[in-house]
Parts: sequence; C-alpha cells; structure tokens
Amino acid sequence: MRADAEIVRETLAGKREAFSELVERHYPLIFGLALSSLRNRDDAEDAAQESFLRALKALNTLKEPARFASWLSSIVRNICRDFRARQSSEQHFAHLAAETPHEASEPDGNELHELLWEHVMALPPDEREILILYYFSKHNTRAIADLLSISVPAAEKRLQRARQSLGTRMEAALNETMDQHRHRDQAVQQTALAV
Repeated sequence: MRADAEIVRETLAGKREAFSELVERHYPLIFGLALSSLRNRDDAEDAAQESFLRALKALNTLKEPARFASWLSSIVRNICRDFRARQSSEQHFAHLAAETPHEASEPDGNELHELLWEHVMALPPDEREILILYYFSKHNTRAIADLLSISVPAAEKRLQRARQSLGTRMEAALNETMDQHRHRDQAVQQTALAV
C-alpha cells in the first residue's frame, strides 16, 4: 500500500485522479467521525463528501503530507461543528412552529442492532467517537491515538470506558424491558384470576 504522502505529492503534481485512492482509503474513518458527531447517516455522508472536497481544494496548504489522515480528521470535525451549529439554529426555529405528532417508524433492521446503535449514539461524544472509530471504521488503538492526538494508553482507556458505559446502558435497558414484561404478565394473570 502506498503511503499517503506519496499520493498527496502525486495529486499536487497534477495527477488529480490519484486523490481517489485517498478517498477510498480514508472514507470509513471520515464517515465514522462524521457519524459519531452528527448521529445521522445521510448528514454524515454529506459531511464526509464535503470533507474530501475541501481537502482536495486545500491540499497545497498541507505542510506534512504524511499526516494527511489527521489533517483530514480536523477538516471533518470542523464541518460537523458548523453543521451542528446550523442544525441547532434550525431546531430552535422549528420548535417555535407548531409541532405535529409523528409516528414511530419500524426499525429497518434487527431490533437488537437498532437498540445497540441507539445506545451508542446516546453516549458522550468522546466515547461515541472512539467506539465508531474502533468498531465501525476498524482502526486499532494506535491509529486512533494518532488521529485524536492522544497517547495509546489514553486511547485504550477511553475505549475501555466507552465499552463499560455502553454495557451499563444496555444492561439498564434490558432490565427495564424485563420489568415491563413482568408487570404485564402479572396484570394478565390477575385479570385471568378475576374472571
């Protein structure tokens, strides 16, 4: 596999199609970062595409081509921050308008997968980000540490905390669901005895 720096230099030398190799290589990372920040697949795809476009346009400003992934990560974070600010402003005005009730949609996949994803998205941003980078984007802790500009032990500790937080959330949700089923079963039994 060619080094990022080599591809960057080739792109800057006029072979713009070489940039597609960087897109293919880093898309899972950039999409994962965007998804952990924006919590919506469509918005994350838009942010990832915008990140690559901005990177291509500003490639000549990259001082250290070997650090392309870190540079690109900072671009996507800035795009997501701007997007959230716009979204927050839009939501503020949406709340002023009349609210209409919405129906709960059926999960389009496995319910456990949907529940897991819901709980990952509810985690604090740093925990959500590291879980998505590790499990979705398939980066190891050394690569994550480099991308987040933290030490490897810090990345490992953050991953451990994120797993524990997710486990605690999932266990609480499971207990709550089981309690609801128990109460429902007890109500059915009492109704049956009363008849």
